[in-house]
Amino acid sequence: MYNSNKLKGHLSLAYFALLGFIIFLFFSPFLFSLAFLSLFNKKFMDFYYWFMLKGIKFYILISPLKFSCKELPNLEKINQRKCVIVCNHRSHLDMFLFLSHVYKVRAMANSYLLMIPFLGQVIWMSGHFFVKIGNIEHYKKALKQMKMALKRKDKVLIFPESSRCTPSFLGIDKFHLTAFELARKNKVEIIPVVIKGTDDVWPKGFMRINFSKKVSIKELPAIDPNSFHDISSLVNYVHTQMLEEFQRLPT
Repeated sequence: MYNSNKLKGHLSLAYFALLGFIIFLFFSPFLFSLAFLSLFNKKFMDFYYWFMLKGIKFYILISPLKFSCKELPNLEKINQRKCVIVCNHRSHLDMFLFLSHVYKVRAMANSYLLMIPFLGQVIWMSGHFFVKIGNIEHYKKALKQMKMALKRKDKVLIFPESSRCTPSFLGIDKFHLTAFELARKNKVEIIPVVIKGTDDVWPKGFMRINFSKKVSIKELPAIDPNSFHDISSLVNYVHTQMLEEFQRLPT
């Protein structure tokens, strides 16, 4: 007999996708119109990001997701504060949480995300930085785009673990250097963010969702990357701070 919990999980994912599709249909006329107008006046892109944030925030609000926002004092402000955000990566839900709470956030993301219904269409229109694993030209292009985004005072999001964690992994994997090198070279602050529980809701490799699990997200104090004498000490410090906060967050 088919496992009832698996069936419930598959139906929950189908419901979450259908709900997102309906909300996308409602907001898409505004988003497409603003994206088109931005070709003539870049100011319209600011309105685009605002509408997108409100739409995805509404999506998360009316979904069954149990979500606890643990203070995002800098990131939730509607402003153009250029920074590099570094966050541990546990689930596809991580991107939804950022898009629903952080204005003008643009992420370095794997190109396969374009195939995810609703999320793929939104992040494509939003000008995120797509990289195909193993393609050095994609990577170089993304670095140039992120540098330009910082000049426009956008918030650049990078998951330094580079991929979602394996199911039941209770920690934070080692960091790649891209985010930290980007912040140092462009002299912008780093804002660490810690997420916990999204992998319990929607784990890597599973096409089902468990809405009974709770999700937490918390911003840590901003860090000046150029106050460290080398990149290694910066990475170790940020990783340690994030891991300690991860262990403090409720499960």
